[in-house]
Amino acid sequence: MPFTVFASQGTISRDAGVQLCKDISETVLELHGLTDNQFMRAMVVCEIFTIAEGLSTRGAEQTKIAVVEGKVPGFAFPTPEIKANYVRKITDHLERATAGTVDRSNMFTNTTYTVDGLWGIAGKAYTNEELGAEIASAALATA
Repeated sequence: MPFTVFASQGTISRDAGVQLCKDISETVLELHGLTDNQFMRAMVVCEIFTIAEGLSTRGAEQTKIAVVEGKVPGFAFPTPEIKANYVRKITDHLERATAGTVDRSNMFTNTTYTVDGLWGIAGKAYTNEELGAEIASAALATA
């Protein structure tokens, strides 16, 4: 599950970015009860892109922003409570990572579901059913 952070230049230090990616990964795994699942742990990836000075806007006005975008299989974030906790926790992580350089009102997160069968890992296309089987198999291995 790839998660991408887009942040205005100068808002997230290298060290804060490393911690932010760890926090995003742990949050996703925790919310799904998969912190010990080695298959899923290896599938949650994070990257950070810096937006050049002056090239981020909100309401057509230049401002500093921080955005987390995720792509997940159709069975992820199954309840409104998990979704709400995810948004709150990710925004909290962004707030810590940006250390006051981005107003909370300029922090966003959105997540989309991938098309079933187009979840590619190491060159193999997985369906949601196949991913579920891999997750279950890994869970049995740690039980």
